[in-house]
Amino acid sequence: MFEKTRERYFPVELIPGIMAEAVDQQTIAAVWAELSDEMETPFANLGLYTLPGEQRPRSRLLREVHGRLHHEYILIYNEVDQPVGWSYGLMHDAITFFMSRSAILPAYRRRGIYSAFLRYFLPYLQALGYQRVTSNHMVTNRKRDA
Repeated sequence: MFEKTRERYFPVELIPGIMAEAVDQQTIAAVWAELSDEMETPFANLGLYTLPGEQRPRSRLLREVHGRLHHEYILIYNEVDQPVGWSYGLMHDAITFFMSRSAILPAYRRRGIYSAFLRYFLPYLQALGYQRVTSNHMVTNRKRDA
C-alpha cells in the first residue's frame, strides 16, 4: 500500500557513506537480535515484560491483528554495508505514527546520523498522511557512548 511512496524516500544517503534503507520485519529482527546489546540496555535489565513461551498461543489472535497495522522498519548501514543503526515503529492511530525503537551503534553516534535520518523520515511519514509522530524515551534505554 505504501511501497510507491517509500520508494521515493528510501534508500537514501544520510551523510557521506551512511545509508538508510527500508527493510522487512525479519531483516530488522535478525539485525536487532545480533546488535541490540551493543546499542541498548537489555530488556531484562530494564525490567520489561517478556511473554512466556507457554503464553504465546493465547496471544496469537492479538499478534495477527497487530501485524496488520502499518509498520516501518529502517536499517542504517555504513560504507561497507554493515548495519550501524535502526528505527522501527507502527501506526498508533489514524493520524499518529509511534516510533517504537531507534538506535545507533556507539561508534557511530555524535556524527549527525540520527538527525539526518529524521530529516528524511519525518517528511516520509507526512507524505503517507501522518499528522503526528510520538516516541518514548528513557534515560536507561541506551548504552554509554564508546
